[in-house]
Amino acid sequence: MKYLVTLFVSFAGVFFSWFALWYFSLGGYQKAEHWLRDVYKVKIHSAEKIGRKKIIVASGSNSLFGISSEVIAKETGYPIINMSGHAGLTFNFLADQIEQVASEGDIIIMPLEFVFYTRTDDLTDWQLNNMQSWGYEHLKTYGVFELFKYFKSTDLSSYLERSFGEGSIEYLGVENVKNYCLTDESKSPRWQGYNYKSMNCFGDILVDRKAIQKILDFRNERTRNYLTSSDISDEFYKDAKRFSNKLNAMGAKLYFTWPATIRNESFNLHKSGKSREMVSALNSNLIDRGFEVICDPAESNLEVEYFFNTDYHLNKKGAVLRSIRLSDCINLNILDKPKVEQSADLRAEQYLLTGSQLFATRVSHLKMLKDALGKYKLKYGQYPKSHLWDGLHTNWGQSKVDWIEGLVPDFIEALPRDPRNNTNGSQQYIYRSNGLDFKILAHGVREDCPVIKLKYSELIDPVRNCNAYGFWSDGAEKW
Repeated sequence: MKYLVTLFVSFAGVFFSWFALWYFSLGGYQKAEHWLRDVYKVKIHSAEKIGRKKIIVASGSNSLFGISSEVIAKETGYPIINMSGHAGLTFNFLADQIEQVASEGDIIIMPLEFVFYTRTDDLTDWQLNNMQSWGYEHLKTYGVFELFKYFKSTDLSSYLERSFGEGSIEYLGVENVKNYCLTDESKSPRWQGYNYKSMNCFGDILVDRKAIQKILDFRNERTRNYLTSSDISDEFYKDAKRFSNKLNAMGAKLYFTWPATIRNESFNLHKSGKSREMVSALNSNLIDRGFEVICDPAESNLEVEYFFNTDYHLNKKGAVLRSIRLSDCINLNILDKPKVEQSADLRAEQYLLTGSQLFATRVSHLKMLKDALGKYKLKYGQYPKSHLWDGLHTNWGQSKVDWIEGLVPDFIEALPRDPRNNTNGSQQYIYRSNGLDFKILAHGVREDCPVIKLKYSELIDPVRNCNAYGFWSDGAEKW
């Protein structure tokens, strides 16, 4: 008997020593996606400044890259925070981040990647490495049973790497988190890789680039299928139901919707077939289990041109289009707003153009020139004459700095330049006048066509159609 007691005590001592070694190794450096730690620190700080009655979007990276919060805020009238991160994260991690910032009246939208629905309690190496290094603060909120799942799934080499490894990383400090969005909350950073510096203050990463070749190859992919099962695991159901009940208790509401996916022969939700049937079955399973599901899954099943560098990462153009469609769905199904008749595609083009400020800048410049020309004629009885189609750079007249002679400085401080700031003679402001009539155009601007047709059709040049717009006197209309 004494032997058994000694054996038990020895075993318990070894076990608790091993557990202590594991527990105190949490937070040590280990190869993982450490950038996500700073991303979530910034997101949580931004969310805390919003307060009640907001929209929270949360999923893996299909929404980190595929949501324009600015668009959704404008379309719905609700402030928004994007709490999305990585599809490798557990559902409970996402739920924990949301719970930290959710409050009464909030609308939680989760466009989860399909893999979330079938996950079991088995932890992946990715989850172990990330949660035990940068995600340790989340892990330490778990109870003993949940902690033990991580403990028993981790090998000794992982403890040793975190405890005695030489690697290190410098995380974003508290003051830097607070200051990140202090100066300009609407800033849209350029792509700087997987880094919080690529993210705006809403929590979005919007990359204004075209699809890389690897993604373009998905256009004709016959084997790529996002969804292999329409089942819902018991583990997902329990975790999601517990989370939904918590939100309901605080006066918030959870809605599931659909991830961004590439439309191709293997996964086309715009026509009948296996993919559509499986997504419909998943939709039914979620509803049957008591969850709210909104939106047509085909609305986020987009052409490959709308993606960036993975088959879940939309580029900025795709994010804007997807966000307009999601906003329409939220307005119709949650906020009881009337359906917008104007197509999402046209509205997306408008957002992209006005968002870049190129269109707004050009119209402002042209109006200043028109006003200056009117003042010049009022004083001299005629418009400044031109050689032909003159401009700072032009293919059809004289290229010169003073391309409308006599306006500067009496009638305008300086002659404006097209915001592209290039030397292409077909992409400039150009001016023509015989003294009696005039025409001033922004030329080579076909990308502005959707918004021009939509709101400013009277500015479209009747000779050059959507390739130019501006102002003219009656006698110069057909120049």
